[in-house]
Amino acid sequence: MSTSIDIAFCIELNKNMDIEEAGMEYLALDADKRKKFHFYCADSECKQYDGTRTQLSSVNLEFVVFDYDSDTRKYSK
Repeated sequence: MSTSIDIAFCIELNKNMDIEEAGMEYLALDADKRKKFHFYCADSECKQYDGTRTQLSSVNLEFVVFDYDSDTRKYSK
């Protein structure tokens, strides 16, 4: 079963965000410093039976399509 989740908590950035924002943050990092982001359910009450927070799987952010503005050197959707 697959469920779509609009917002997730990014552990590395310590904030809730949608997949587009996560992708832009990921691509804003220097290529040699990029490491996979890890996510939890955005609701801190969303927990497993053992009490640990629910970790989510994410898409490969390096393959999400964004536009690159060479003037600002930023990505956008």
